[in-house]
Parts: sequence; C-alpha cells; structure tokens
Amino acid sequence: METYATSVLDMTADIEVDETHVTDTSSDSISPLKHRFSECYNRKEDVRMLCQECMVHQCNNYCLGDDGRCKPRECRFDYGKESEYGKRDTAGKPHTETSLIVMNKRGVEHFQLRRTKSRKAVQHSQLMLQSWRGNVDVQLLLYRSHPNKPDVSEIENVCKYVVAYASKKNHTSKKEKEAMQNIIQSASSADISGVSTLVKMSLNWMTSKRLISIQEAVHEVDRQNLTLCSEVISYVSLQSCLRLRKSSDPRPRDLVYTYANRPEVYIALSLEQFFYQVWCKENFLRDKDSDRPMKRILIARGLNCRPRHPIDFDYARGML
Repeated sequence: METYATSVLDMTADIEVDETHVTDTSSDSISPLKHRFSECYNRKEDVRMLCQECMVHQCNNYCLGDDGRCKPRECRFDYGKESEYGKRDTAGKPHTETSLIVMNKRGVEHFQLRRTKSRKAVQHSQLMLQSWRGNVDVQLLLYRSHPNKPDVSEIENVCKYVVAYASKKNHTSKKEKEAMQNIIQSASSADISGVSTLVKMSLNWMTSKRLISIQEAVHEVDRQNLTLCSEVISYVSLQSCLRLRKSSDPRPRDLVYTYANRPEVYIALSLEQFFYQVWCKENFLRDKDSDRPMKRILIARGLNCRPRHPIDFDYARGML
C-alpha cells in the first residue's frame, strides 16, 4: 500500500514546513498560490511552499468542537489536544519511522505514511497539490474482505463516507445566509471597488460552501438524473404489508397494498419499478406554483432489510 501511495499517487506526509507561517494576502505577495505550475523553476521547493501555504493543519473550533464545558479539547482529526481551553495549541501528529494503519475513535481505519519532520503537515498528493495549486484531499479507502467475497458492510461504509463528504453536512442553510450577510456587511468602500467584486466574493464563497443534500449526493454518486432530486421524497413503510386486516376493513390505498394486489399486467415489476412507472402517474402530486406534476423519489423503510453477506432471513424477507 505504501508503494502504491508513493509511486502512483505521489503521496507524502514527510515534508519540512514552517508550521507558524502566515499566508501573505497582499497584492505584492510572492505566494506560490498565485503562480502556475508552468512558472515553477524548482519543483521540490514549489511543492514545499505550496504545502506550507495550504496543507498545514491549524486547529480551530471546527475540528476541536465546543461542548461548552470549558475543558481542553481534542482534535477530531488526531492532531492532538490543547493544553488549555481555547488555546488551540495542539502538538500535531506523532512522528513515525514507518507507515501505519491506525484506527480512530470512530472505528475508521486510516493509512498514515512515514512522518519524521513536520507534525502538522497534512498527508497529501504532491502531484495533485502542484496541479491544483490549492488545498487538496486524498483518502485511501481500505477493504479487509476478499475481492471475490466482498463484505457488504464495507461497501456500505464507503458509500456513507463518500455521500457524507459530498453533502457537507456540517453546513446548514442558516450558516450559509449568515456567511453571505457577513461578507456584505464587512465590505467597505476601501476594499470593495464595485458591486461586481462583491458578487464575485459571494459566489466564490457559495461555490466552496454550497449546501448539498444527502439525497442529491446519493443521486450524483449513482449518476442518476438530478431532476429527481429537488422534488418530493416519498417514504414508504414496508412494515404495513405485515398488518392483519379483517375482511370487512376498507381497502387501504397505500403503495404497498396496491403493489401487492397489482393487476396481472404489472406482475413482473418490482416495487420500485411499479412506483415510478405506475403509481406516480396515477397518484401524482402537483406543484403549487406551476401546477405541474412533481417527480418523486421512493425511499422504503422498515423490515430491517439492511444489506448483508451472506444473505440472511431478514434481508431476504425485506427485499422480497
């Protein structure tokens, strides 16, 4: 794994940087972030300077959290613990002479390369860093099961990680609005030369901090139409199909019952196919503004049908 990470991805965590460096944002700054790779004359020094500018971890309230107990906090990215509450003086990751696979407090395994120099340099791909000329993130996802006999739970965990990363769950609409207001309120005649500059600043922030719902992230990962993502989520309880009813009870009109008693012409359709091809067309919802039929996304719940390998009774019952 170390050979793959270093030779194919050009990854490293062993680089000498000034951990107290402050980025120069002035107009006459010589920061490598302002230069293209084609303008670089010393590749080794260029990647070191880029790492120093944007790949050195500085603990803040985001990674340290704040539970209000006023006790020393620990970085959730394993960069250490502050000496006193509010100091943010974490020591960084310990030096290691060899590459390691370590498990964090959440039970997630991480591959860490050799680290003998900086304790706060973020493990990164030098090739990506020089190409992108900005902050980059590379994570190696570890599978413990055999490729021919995969563990479904590992695949599920990887999907959850990718979706959670893409959806940026740490941001909310309220935070987005507050940040936009802060940009506008902090703008003054001295540093804003027109409306266009203010708009650019706002759009740049929105691009980097845009709130993406988990549903949208799932559709992006699965390469499905995003037009299905901004409409209506239909939650369907599969547990209702197990309820016993008297013959005198009125027939329910829910999806599960209708599917169980579907006509012969639809007998080969799965519940999902029946939902999109038949149910949505007969029981559509209309948009209040445009009065058009709204597209819907089916999310089934209940019956404890979490994927398992080998397949057990609960999973098989839920899928059937």
